[in-house]
Amino acid sequence: MNTTPSKNDINPSSARLFWRVLFAVYTFIGVYACLAPVLTLAQHQLAKGQTAFEPFVGAVVLTGIALVIQYVIAKLFRFTGTKYVLSFFPSGLFIVLLTAFTPHVRTAPLAVSALLAIVWIWLIAHSRRQAAGRRSQQGIVSFPAWVYFFVIAFYMGVCSNASDTINYEVKTAKHIMAGDTDKALTVGKNALATSPHLTALRMYAMAKHTAEPGEMLFAYPLPAGGCEVLYFGPADSLDVLLPADSLVKLLGTPRSTKDKTAAQYFARAARRRPHSAARDYHLCGLLLDKDLKTFADELPKYYVVSDSVVLPKYYAQALILYQRQNPEIEPLYADPNVTQNYLDFRKEGNKQREPEAKRTKTWRLYGDTYWWYYYYGK
Repeated sequence: MNTTPSKNDINPSSARLFWRVLFAVYTFIGVYACLAPVLTLAQHQLAKGQTAFEPFVGAVVLTGIALVIQYVIAKLFRFTGTKYVLSFFPSGLFIVLLTAFTPHVRTAPLAVSALLAIVWIWLIAHSRRQAAGRRSQQGIVSFPAWVYFFVIAFYMGVCSNASDTINYEVKTAKHIMAGDTDKALTVGKNALATSPHLTALRMYAMAKHTAEPGEMLFAYPLPAGGCEVLYFGPADSLDVLLPADSLVKLLGTPRSTKDKTAAQYFARAARRRPHSAARDYHLCGLLLDKDLKTFADELPKYYVVSDSVVLPKYYAQALILYQRQNPEIEPLYADPNVTQNYLDFRKEGNKQREPEAKRTKTWRLYGDTYWWYYYYGK
């Protein structure tokens, strides 16, 4: 592209160096600080778990590749002046496409990428026609360089998959694999982002932790899906980063073809190993399915249910809820403090008439209780 630098342009070599350094810094920080989790997952899936993505080295390598692409494009199309910045778009496209297919195909970023690629090609063709015709370079393609750079940087930032959920999933899995379940259970704890895989990883970490899942599970935001969100099998190993047999080893029971649902699998595993993590998978699964009747029947098989025994927090809340819903049955368990908290929860909800207002108001005060999940959870 033969274009004549404007008289207002600074030294061309200095300008090109400035934009290259700025782009390199922006790309490195973006890859290292924001995209490392999704790139970790992408490499794990592509390499079938045989290799791992190292964030710092990966950021250096990918930034270098992006700069090489930019250099080749700039030389090939002979970008000069303010339009030199347009040579960075293919590099930005390269970074975006690296994350556009993980963990699934993301159609919106691909559509935006295709549209911008068409615009980029049109800008090049338009400028070449202007240069060939020796017409003025003023017009739609003559924006200041910073405008072009801002658009490219904005496109990379918005369309790259810097998902909080994937970030939490990868960090949680890494802590689990390092044997640090304490750290695994702190990842994203105060955030609302959640997913089935993240919940499955947290449940796995809880089951290996000194605290019981019955004390912790409902303190986290939970996705729709009921008991199924706790299960991950060999087919999910490339998504959760853990070895394919991790859950089977934890529960001590392989899943049978007779286990049509995760609930059936957890129930069978709990019967076979009643003092293992399987019992809490079974009981927490029943609570996620909001099957209080079965939960009340099953709980005494695995825990001593007595007024003199302190049950795990969420098991006690579920049992009190079941008994309040069925006053005709003989009470299995009594805890005045838990019962009063439940009554306060119901009273707070009854202050609001609209369902959404009830949901929001009670979440602020009781969002970490089983009662809130039972009445308002998905």
